[in-house]
Amino acid sequence: MRRVIRALLPPRGEHGVITSLVAALLGTGVLLGMAALVIDIGALTAEREQLQTGADAASWKVAQVCAGTADKNLTSAACTVAAQKDNVQQYADRNAKDQISDVQFCIYSVSAAGVSTPDAGCPAAWTLPVGCPAPPSTSGPYRYVEVRTATRNPDNTPVVPPLFGGGLAGSSYAGARMGACGRVAWGVPAISDVFALGISRCDFLRVTNGYTRFFTPPLPGNLNPLLSGTGVYSLLGLDSPKQDYIALSNGILSTSCPTTITETVAGYAWLGQPNGSTALLGLLPVSAPSTTCGLTDIPATDGAVDSWVGGFTLGLSTATVAATCINRLNALVASGQPVLVPIFDKQAALINLLPSYYRIVGFAPFVLTGYETLVSGLGGLLNGSLAPSSSIPTFVSGTQKLLCGAQSCIYGYFTRTLVTDHLPTKFATSQYYGAMVIGRTG
Repeated sequence: MRRVIRALLPPRGEHGVITSLVAALLGTGVLLGMAALVIDIGALTAEREQLQTGADAASWKVAQVCAGTADKNLTSAACTVAAQKDNVQQYADRNAKDQISDVQFCIYSVSAAGVSTPDAGCPAAWTLPVGCPAPPSTSGPYRYVEVRTATRNPDNTPVVPPLFGGGLAGSSYAGARMGACGRVAWGVPAISDVFALGISRCDFLRVTNGYTRFFTPPLPGNLNPLLSGTGVYSLLGLDSPKQDYIALSNGILSTSCPTTITETVAGYAWLGQPNGSTALLGLLPVSAPSTTCGLTDIPATDGAVDSWVGGFTLGLSTATVAATCINRLNALVASGQPVLVPIFDKQAALINLLPSYYRIVGFAPFVLTGYETLVSGLGGLLNGSLAPSSSIPTFVSGTQKLLCGAQSCIYGYFTRTLVTDHLPTKFATSQYYGAMVIGRTG
């Protein structure tokens, strides 16, 4: 044991070397300089993280407001530099430890050709000490907000002061100004995974009263009645759900198109997955939906290339497809949660008694509240009967009651939704139907 201990000790001639070395380093200021460097770099790093968090939070908040209040042209009275100035400053300040920071921001509109135009009120020049990375290569029209933050102290000085290094002899370091950038983009989804139930643009305009009437979906469990009683729906710009006029009929009796638009096709249609080959009339043939009655990677018409999806009659489909779609339909009705559905404006058929093709122009979040079907038989098969008929709900009246008494009906309402996407790079040129893609691009 004595030999082991002796082996761990330095040779007799090296006693006191470490002490002498530390004393020499202290005397020349090397250790103090290293400590100052570590402490001050740590302070700059902490400041940079706070500024980045503020820029990210402020840019996301502005994008949420802009995307959530957009009209069919992606514009909104709430989405201006002047209207969002306080939001940006508050979110940047609240994420700073000292509750203050310098901020500049701008909202841009990007055309389908890629031309970026700043909104009124944007800074004439960026003066904060940070640059943003170049936006990703993106197709389709969209909008984005860019927020830049920088150091601002409570005493109005613009730099992070030295905590240790400035006190060293011969040091000229007086602090540094830090900055950060956050950017979020939003636009209409160009390609989406959807429920295989298409709804006509006619009915979308009728139910939403021309983009002016969206409803918020119910919350899980017992939270929805509580939310309704607090008036939060009105604060969100949405009303609580109502069902007294919303019915989507199908078949040759559909007459729900508003007189102000030119489309003549109305109602709903069950849609299949295009398989990518050429078929009659140059349209895509139909494959069965997925095991959840869904369609994947469905594009919307972009103004240059039409997007057609073939339909099928549920009552005439295979037992597997019919059961799959009925089960998914029942699950959606029971949950009350929105699902993305394709919106179509044209139909490649003279009548919709038989399967035909539909031009997809966009995607909308729809809340299914129920359905009504015909008594089984030939009429039920031709109109996609889902189950034996029950009585028509009392909230259906007038023309819609007549229609639902003669054919199948779907009940529900449209809402708004934001679909998050990491680094979105493709947006649609089609109109906005309540579904918006939002994601960070810088």
